[in-house]
Amino acid sequence: MNLVQWQMNASKDELKEHYIKQQERLQHHYFAADFECTTQPPCIVYMATLQEVHTGQQWQFTNIRDFIDFFIDYPNSTVYFHNGSNHDFEFIINYILSNETPYRIKTGKNFAVRRILPEIKCTKTGKLKQSKNKYQLIEMDITLRDSRDVVGGSIKSLGESIGLQKGMGKVDTPLVEYIDDNDEYWVEQLDGTGHHLRIHDKPFFRHDIYELGYWDYAIQDTHILAEVLKAYDVIEHANNGQYTQASIAYSEMLDNHKPYKDLLYQQNKFAKDNHKYREYAKALNRRAKRAFKGGAAWANDMFIDKDTRKAKLIKSHGFHIDYTSMYSSIYMNPELYPLPTREPVDYQTNLYIIHYTNLSAECKPNKFPLLKQRTDQIGQNNSHYLNHFNGNISLTTPENEYLFENYTNITYDKVEVEYYEEHHHLEQALKKHGEKWYAVKQNPESAAQKAYAKLMLNTCYGYLGFFESPISTYEYKSVNGVTVKEKAKDGITGIDFAEVPAASFITAYGRCKLANDINKVGAENVVCCDTDSLFVINYDFEELSKLLTISNELGDLKLEHEFEQIKALKAKTWCIADENGNVIAQATAGSNYKFKHISSFNEGEGEE
Repeated sequence: MNLVQWQMNASKDELKEHYIKQQERLQHHYFAADFECTTQPPCIVYMATLQEVHTGQQWQFTNIRDFIDFFIDYPNSTVYFHNGSNHDFEFIINYILSNETPYRIKTGKNFAVRRILPEIKCTKTGKLKQSKNKYQLIEMDITLRDSRDVVGGSIKSLGESIGLQKGMGKVDTPLVEYIDDNDEYWVEQLDGTGHHLRIHDKPFFRHDIYELGYWDYAIQDTHILAEVLKAYDVIEHANNGQYTQASIAYSEMLDNHKPYKDLLYQQNKFAKDNHKYREYAKALNRRAKRAFKGGAAWANDMFIDKDTRKAKLIKSHGFHIDYTSMYSSIYMNPELYPLPTREPVDYQTNLYIIHYTNLSAECKPNKFPLLKQRTDQIGQNNSHYLNHFNGNISLTTPENEYLFENYTNITYDKVEVEYYEEHHHLEQALKKHGEKWYAVKQNPESAAQKAYAKLMLNTCYGYLGFFESPISTYEYKSVNGVTVKEKAKDGITGIDFAEVPAASFITAYGRCKLANDINKVGAENVVCCDTDSLFVINYDFEELSKLLTISNELGDLKLEHEFEQIKALKAKTWCIADENGNVIAQATAGSNYKFKHISSFNEGEGEE
């Protein structure tokens, strides 16, 4: 007799007792999870670990089928994976779509696993619930979330921030290659639908999971994630509709300064019944967004071989220096870096955005070529910083001043200017937010609190420009047993009353600050730069300190590394080494690969 049949024949007292258990199962649970998979395609999950966040109870599975079936007993749950969007979720999607399972997957902006369970909802009085003459069945709804949206960084670094060590002592990762190559670990069996499922099911594998320490390794990662979710209040923020670092910091800023929060409330209240006002505000932000760009990332063309177009290995004593909380130091000092309101005024001020049509300008020798179009604009200057600029561009006050100080032969066909008043409410909200969290960062009670303070400082200003940001949703389908990911539609997301002019100014101040410091030492002495750091050669430290403000103070440059060799392949891709070529530090955009020797740091190469 199945459960539905039992419920149909059960007495009211039996159903009352069942109701109590049913309500316990329907309570919302929060889990941390992680998959261990083989490294050779087709990659297969050979171990899944799970920890209930609030109780600490742990489970381990040797295949993905058992992992998903587990949630029949916890049908109302949220499961966090670290980097799930780029890794773990696709294993779940692939399993559900490639097999005739009773589950279905909800994709789009959010992911969820759903299934109608053969169980009727019942009331505490012992009645079976009905709607439109049909019994109401319980639906399993498992929301999948990626913890990296809120807490970036690796599991290892996050664990260290709360006093937990990843892995098994000195071993960070189990021997997955051994599992890949050892066929005796694998067995194929039929699942409930007649499909072959390759799993670990031999007794000696289950024994080795414990004897070799794989379980200890895997569950430690999951345990760290569960503790991080609690330490960083990730679940509480999600319950308040805050799913990203930036939205959390923005909310913190509003709560810390009531006048600005009240201003936004009044604007939203007015716009609710005034469509024209809302569209007008959007149009202003849309125009200001032409000037909104990110940080400067640049590799000096002087250090690229003109014939081969390959990066040169530079053997010269140098310094890697970066700014202490660059953007925080900008929005915390409005007297030095004033910010504009959202709505332009009809008279001249010192805060403006200027729109050039067909601007042509030549960067002066040994100066940083700051002018660069947005990457979504059409033009030759949209992806690289070039010494000769030619095209349409929108510039904030500091960028326009930089243009006339550091470029020559300036011509243009047309120019339009929007002037703005200073946004005192926003400035004070940002200043109070920055001062609060910078003080916490300087004197934290724990490493976790320091890491959280950094999140609050570094992500708040970015949300000001969260307006009409492109977003894509995807559909997944199984084609001949292979899961295919296809774009479903493009859309936009963001907040209607974003402060795009202010966001444009904050990032522009940062780019100009870095560019002017490069000019102080001469662009020919800077191999590359990246948002808030630069790599200087041909100076000793005493000489460099006379040209640049180097200290541990907020907004100043500080010494990060000294090096004897450097190679910059392109923006955000550099490597520094000692005199023997041993790597000191590196940045490899889009890859986590770690190089040991600078000689191997070449385009498209890796170390054996």
